[in-house]
Amino acid sequence: MMSSRTQTLMVNTPIKAQQVALKELSEDARARRPGLKWSLDLERARLLTESYKQTEGEPMALRRAKALAHILANMTVYIRQGEMIVDNYASNSDSVPIYPELAWRWIVRETAPGAAYDSLLTDEGREEMKRVI
Repeated sequence: MMSSRTQTLMVNTPIKAQQVALKELSEDARARRPGLKWSLDLERARLLTESYKQTEGEPMALRRAKALAHILANMTVYIRQGEMIVDNYASNSDSVPIYPELAWRWIVRETAPGAAYDSLLTDEGREEMKRVI
């Protein structure tokens, strides 16, 4: 039997897109998360790009280290009510970040208008993604 805290966290914690394809959530998972609206969070990509612009010409290992430091120093931190262990890697709990240093082409392709995950970004978000990736 789960504690009430565990049950609350299960209901209020979104399943991140990296773990489960958004289009394939089970009916049970959808029922536990009514009204959940996913979005693609560009904050990490924005911070990475800012750092890379500031460190042009430096060795790549140093640029990556400085980029990580910049991301950690400037990312949005949120704490949900009742959390005892706090972590996040997007600016809000209903978003998933992108890691442009690892992969980005498929994200651009799959979030284009009419593509499988076009609802993850607004038109303004697509414009920003073009600038930061």
